[in-house]
Amino acid sequence: MEPGGIDVIFQISSRALARTTKCPSDFACLTCENHCLCPVERVAGEGTLVLRNTSPEACPYEGSSGSDSTCKCPTRFEIYERYGK
Repeated sequence: MEPGGIDVIFQISSRALARTTKCPSDFACLTCENHCLCPVERVAGEGTLVLRNTSPEACPYEGSSGSDSTCKCPTRFEIYERYGK
């Protein structure tokens, strides 16, 4: 359990957390295993994920490239790289 009583499932580097300055969900992805995570289809490049079956969210890290929804959240990218989720 982390300070503040929050059970963290994913351990993320302090560098990625420091670069995630606009998280609208207060890092909810760190405390839930699946339902809080945008589903990833593939890595599109350094720091960019292509998302699967997403509806537009009010997230400053989500965007689009052609017909693909993309995510450039440093914390989400590290979760995918470290844990494959």
